[in-house]
Amino acid sequence: MSEERKKQVGGDHYSKLGVQPFDIFKSMGIFEQVCQANIIKYVMRYQGKGGVEDLEKAAHYLEELIKVKEQVNDNITDIAKNSVADHAWLRQSCKDCKEFKRDCIACRFASGMSE
Repeated sequence: MSEERKKQVGGDHYSKLGVQPFDIFKSMGIFEQVCQANIIKYVMRYQGKGGVEDLEKAAHYLEELIKVKEQVNDNITDIAKNSVADHAWLRQSCKDCKEFKRDCIACRFASGMSE
């Protein structure tokens, strides 16, 4: 199990499983929504149920959400840095258009784009 998955607030019941719920949520594409929902849940109930432990659980979900968002931002930055070089076809147009037009079949053909 990775170091990042060893952290669990309020017990070790998830660490005993073969797969972590976080990993399942990520594979389903719902990780951000689950984090948001659990942050709200734990903050709303901490006074009447789990006290500080619920706030720690909310903080854990928030930390995980921040990690995911930072990784997405890093990926977007990397893509943006490479996009000009990787997408030179954007500047190619057909003989009739002065600039590339995505809806022009001739421009798309000149740029090597599929239909």
